[in-house]
Amino acid sequence: VLMVNVCGLVSSVLVMFRVWRDVDWHMYRWLAVPAVLGSVPASFAAVYLPAAPLAVTVGAVVLAALTVSLLLQRTSLVATGNAAKAAAGFAWGVTNAVAGVGGPAGSVYALLSRWPQRRFAATLQPFFVTIVVVTLTAKLAQDPGRMPPFGAPAWLLVAAMIALGIYAGEKLQR
Repeated sequence: VLMVNVCGLVSSVLVMFRVWRDVDWHMYRWLAVPAVLGSVPASFAAVYLPAAPLAVTVGAVVLAALTVSLLLQRTSLVATGNAAKAAAGFAWGVTNAVAGVGGPAGSVYALLSRWPQRRFAATLQPFFVTIVVVTLTAKLAQDPGRMPPFGAPAWLLVAAMIALGIYAGEKLQR
């Protein structure tokens, strides 16, 4: 999970500067503050609770969120208001800290709020940077040995693969 967090941080930083002008900073604040509030205790839980039951629980939540997002794609229900934003941000922070998978909570909110894809994708970049930095800080403060024991060449290869993936994705998107 820590490795997923690190890779997510690198990719979000690289993408963030390319989509900066499309970021919805108002939405970012409503998602990021609750996400941070959820990710701190969830980071502690991820370090101290047994990994297997935690993974099964988060997996069930992710499957439920994906199912809900699939079922609600064509609904007329629209999520409005700051409470829905805050709930989505909190759920995102918790699931990201515990399992490195916060996306389904955000996808459900994006679908239900009719958030335009371009603004959604752009706003996710500083949002991911924020919650991953908080999550990594909380986890590594408790157990610095959790960091994957890679040497500099391996980290450089990971960064290069992420950059290559972003480049390929941008080319394929067109």
